[in-house]
Amino acid sequence: MKRASRHPAFFPLMAACLLLGGASADRLTSPATGDAVPYLRAVRNSAEATPLRLGEWLGADVPVPASAVTLLRPNALLSREYVNLENGTKTTFLLVHCGDARDILGHYPPVCYPSAGWVEQSREPKQWTVNGTSIPGFEYRFAAAPGSGMSSLVVMNTMLLPDGAFHADMDAIRKTAARLRRRSWGAGQIQVLVDESLSPAQRDAVFVSMVQLHWPLLKAILNPDAAANANKAEFMGAQEGEK
Repeated sequence: MKRASRHPAFFPLMAACLLLGGASADRLTSPATGDAVPYLRAVRNSAEATPLRLGEWLGADVPVPASAVTLLRPNALLSREYVNLENGTKTTFLLVHCGDARDILGHYPPVCYPSAGWVEQSREPKQWTVNGTSIPGFEYRFAAAPGSGMSSLVVMNTMLLPDGAFHADMDAIRKTAARLRRRSWGAGQIQVLVDESLSPAQRDAVFVSMVQLHWPLLKAILNPDAAANANKAEFMGAQEGEK
């Protein structure tokens, strides 16, 4: 895999995306139900326990402005740059998990990146497989405005709900956000940013690596552990009852 050059513009871009995305969401957030609290705590603890060194990848936390955190109100947030110590490949990994599904609605590449001045050039549906799990999502290619001095980039994106499955886009999140009983279990999103110079196979390999390395955290979001199994059962029951 060839090296990807570092793009400092990725980091203010992510911050802008967080700000613009969070600002567009419905702010009348309801508190988590009592049953959801252990689950949300388990997700938060898993995020906090994620080490910076994961296999051959070494990470560094990328600070997120306090104003973005205030607007987005995440239950858990990982914002990191990783470098592969074996081949020098770099990527930026962003995971946001909100305790109210409505808070993540505006945090979505087709919305927030153009709002930050990037021009969407293409989007391609993707289907990755990690640890035997199918992960639907989209790969977005964005170009900076002419004369901005910034580079193009590729964003690979997928959504997570506590129903045991990844989701390709916001449709499932919107349905969850519209239901009072279901929204308080929250929703998550992954974005993996890479340089456009990487080949499609190299980009897929980076995405798969990032998901594999963060698998314990993603499992905590998708499949509540034994202490919070009631949350998943309740979520699924609400889901069935509201169809």
